[in-house]
Amino acid sequence: MRQFVTRLLLFGIFLLVGWELLFRTLIPASQMPAGFQYLEEGVMALDPAVAQEGKHTLGRLGRPAYRWGINNDGFNSTIAYLPSAEQHANCIALIGNSYSQGLYSDVGHDLAGSLQQNLSNGSLVYNLASSGMPLSQCPVVAKFAMDRYQPDIIVIQAGSSSLIRCLRSNGQVRFCRQYTFQNGSITPLPPSTFTINSRNRLLRKSAFIRYLFYNANLNFGGAGDVVEAQRQFQDEPGELNGIPNDKYEQVLDRIMKDIAQAAPGVPVLIVFDADRNAIYKSPEKPRPLDESTLVKEACTRNNVNFQDLTDIFYSDYQAHGIAFNFKENYHWNPYGVSLVSREIAKKINSLGLLPPSHTASQESITGS
Repeated sequence: MRQFVTRLLLFGIFLLVGWELLFRTLIPASQMPAGFQYLEEGVMALDPAVAQEGKHTLGRLGRPAYRWGINNDGFNSTIAYLPSAEQHANCIALIGNSYSQGLYSDVGHDLAGSLQQNLSNGSLVYNLASSGMPLSQCPVVAKFAMDRYQPDIIVIQAGSSSLIRCLRSNGQVRFCRQYTFQNGSITPLPPSTFTINSRNRLLRKSAFIRYLFYNANLNFGGAGDVVEAQRQFQDEPGELNGIPNDKYEQVLDRIMKDIAQAAPGVPVLIVFDADRNAIYKSPEKPRPLDESTLVKEACTRNNVNFQDLTDIFYSDYQAHGIAFNFKENYHWNPYGVSLVSREIAKKINSLGLLPPSHTASQESITGS
């Protein structure tokens, strides 16, 4: 019996070692960056103390793979972020969720890097996005950006559920500000505090575990850093997730006010995703997402610049028939990122949002 148990144990060890080698070589498991929080500001970033660079792989075959890199301030970027006094070019703060954070493109070719390349005046784009960020967290990050970098423009990327997640009643989004209604008034709920989970950090070291969680999409009880609110109800006319639209209108007006207070006098452009599935399925152009319509109306009420991507995606798909996201993942793929960044650059230029450009020095561009 003892000999059998010993052999079984050795076989198990051999199997685990084999899996580790497999998911480090032939089928590389995703190397996702670890999170940390600027505690005083309530802003999420990435932890360079765990890893400064790595590759995020997609799917059960570990393909494709995209490089990420963490800069001096803990964000996915190829450039060092400098305070305003040391900047020698216009600065754009990009705020958004995982679509902007950039783990589905090579660093430098993500939305921030691609936008920077498409702006011909040498502007710098500081990527301040984090996974799962709702619109309600944007004022917090806008204040963080103003305190540290004094950007000339703030671009906010949003998409499906970016508005729904603003309300705590739709579910908690950890580490992000949300709003609630109390006695008829809107009350902000501060971001929860991020704490390092030593168990999860240890599990990250195993390629086998990373493969099961990130590539095979098995969740073993919350190994991820962010829990996102999900749609819970079948929407009726005039409501989202069982909540009347007028509630969202009030919240959006409060968000716009909070952003204006956080970044007084700084132009803001909110860019909203489209119903890409509808674009793929029908030759008829779909209407904008319900959330996008509400955000657009709030931008009109509050004199905030707005860009919906429905027309852009629809026209491009009709012309080229190329999908903007991965087959099994709804995040923008590199083609989608490239298209969106070009259109944002056109919008910024057409609206004249940037002040006269500085002379961009090689040091500020390379971060050397």
